[in-house]
Amino acid sequence: MSGRRWRTLTGERWERRAAAAVDVSTMFSEEVRRAHASCGSESAAFLGFVARNLECLERAPFRVLDQKTAFIHYPLDSWPLFVGPAALGQMERASVGLSRLVQLVPRRIFDADERRLAEFYRLSEREALLATGLLQSGGDEMGLLSRGDFIFSAAGFQCLEFNFVSNLGGWQSVRWADAYLGMPLIARFLEEERIAASCRNTLRTLFVHVVERTLRRGGREVNLAFLLDKNDPGSALLREYAGKELHAVLEEMDRTPGQLVVATYDDLVERGGRLWCDGTRIDVVVEGRAGGISSAVFRCLMTGSIQVFNGPLAGILTTKRNLAALSEHQDSPRFSEEERTLIRQHVPWTRTVDRRSTLYAGETLPLPDLLLRERERFVLKEENSAGGKDVHLGRLTDPESWRSLVEKALTGGTWIVQEYVESLPFVNQRGERGSAIHDVVWGLFAFGDRYGGCFLRTLPRDAAGIVNAAQGARGCVAFEVGKGMS
Repeated sequence: MSGRRWRTLTGERWERRAAAAVDVSTMFSEEVRRAHASCGSESAAFLGFVARNLECLERAPFRVLDQKTAFIHYPLDSWPLFVGPAALGQMERASVGLSRLVQLVPRRIFDADERRLAEFYRLSEREALLATGLLQSGGDEMGLLSRGDFIFSAAGFQCLEFNFVSNLGGWQSVRWADAYLGMPLIARFLEEERIAASCRNTLRTLFVHVVERTLRRGGREVNLAFLLDKNDPGSALLREYAGKELHAVLEEMDRTPGQLVVATYDDLVERGGRLWCDGTRIDVVVEGRAGGISSAVFRCLMTGSIQVFNGPLAGILTTKRNLAALSEHQDSPRFSEEERTLIRQHVPWTRTVDRRSTLYAGETLPLPDLLLRERERFVLKEENSAGGKDVHLGRLTDPESWRSLVEKALTGGTWIVQEYVESLPFVNQRGERGSAIHDVVWGLFAFGDRYGGCFLRTLPRDAAGIVNAAQGARGCVAFEVGKGMS
């Protein structure tokens, strides 16, 4: 139903709402409006829509986002963001570029040397030998599946961490988008502003990447084993949904034959140098759950008869100390000028926690002294932490507790410190009625050299916590937008 027809049917109500509407400049600060404009003019326009349609401040019109479904596991925020071409270009460059650089850290900085890898990543002799063999045979582009967590700050997109595990949360955002687009207020905004909004299908993009790499290697068929825990209640859903997505990709690629099987490592057997699952020859393994690789899969990987995403290297690539290595070597001739610029622009100052002296803001001093003196500037993180655990913001920690954390980090040897990055102030609806400034973490996917979409996690700034679903953050969608909607 068009906006003009809606006004005709509800003229009296329209007049009441127009009289109650306020100027966006009085409802939202200039700083907030600039933050939304940084995403795109459409996000700024949505603030004006809210000011003209005050029912947007109520949760009631968005109540469907509270309902748990197969794809919505926790409540979503009421208002999506709308990302224009300029911000989208930054997101693609940061996610794809840094994903590639993190994959290069073991070779560019440590020369894929067994001893140096063992020391930096704290690997056993066997683990270091395995990593060296895989790195030396993997070429300069491994094409792994990844998701970086970024803050959109005044300095642009800043990377907090990079994850190279295949069970990356957030791929469901394309289904979240369906829920947003089905809400009358969102639909009316898009119609009035003549905006075409879309959400990238992350899972389908993943399959495009996997199929293309398989075909480039000379494969004529793509039988993909998606590895899940048998006890995972989502296995049946993923089998149905992912199977349809893979089928759609194969149809688009000259009707390439293939199928998806959902399995565990125990279901895969080696026969004649090939990998099989219940009579189906497997060409690609995608690890839907983190864990060790089976001997059968490893043998087939080493002979080249299968591809594995992400395989044995995922563990060393996911550790947060890779960002510390990039930050510390941002001026190294081991990287090109373009790569050095990428690091400077998108990796905040990061170091492994030890007792060495380090350079910060033009001053060289022992790292422990720096952390104690400039507590509010830093965040301490256990390098393999997940779900927001073992992440401590100096600005939210009292000096004595911070001193204890620094000592713990120095003793444990598994911690990094990162300069605190503040999110631009994005506003969203809050409570039964109202709005508040939210901090936003952008989960940006990269599959090889292909950008795979994003999802958002948001937390009211006055909640003063870690922006993570396990810590109470909500999900949200960032729509890619274009003009010319008919």
